[in-house]
Amino acid sequence: MRKLVVVLAALALVGVGAIAYASIPGPGGVINGCRKNSDGSIRVIDSAATCQNGYTALNWNQTGPQGPTGAQGPAGVSGYEVTTAVNNHPGGGGSVSGTLDALCPGGKKVIGGGWRSQQLDAPNLLIHWSYPDVAANWWSIRYTVVDATAPFTLTTYAVCATA
Repeated sequence: MRKLVVVLAALALVGVGAIAYASIPGPGGVINGCRKNSDGSIRVIDSAATCQNGYTALNWNQTGPQGPTGAQGPAGVSGYEVTTAVNNHPGGGGSVSGTLDALCPGGKKVIGGGWRSQQLDAPNLLIHWSYPDVAANWWSIRYTVVDATAPFTLTTYAVCATA
């Protein structure tokens, strides 16, 4: 019998909580609250409740009114394409230096890029620069591999688009 009373009490609390939760915010998304006049503290109340003496009623919406339409943005970019340049080196020792450029095809502009190494001995790889040449429409890297005993592959990427 005692277990039944405990279970019923728990269900009653859940039911009351669900009813209170369901009415905050109230109809139309309005949130109701009371601001205590003496210290400015605010408490949220059920939409059917009223504020006590010494409190001022406050109501606000979850979402505000629609704002004005923003300005038109710049013309977009289309026709993305990624081009690559690859250098495969067999290894065998010594230092290897070079420049590797990935070119954009005619009429497209470089808008990004980078590089990747499949070198087996990566601590020996030095990248001196990795940057775009916007006027020439390519992405370039300058590299050195010190003591290139292991084979390696370097790839330069250029992200190109019609602007």
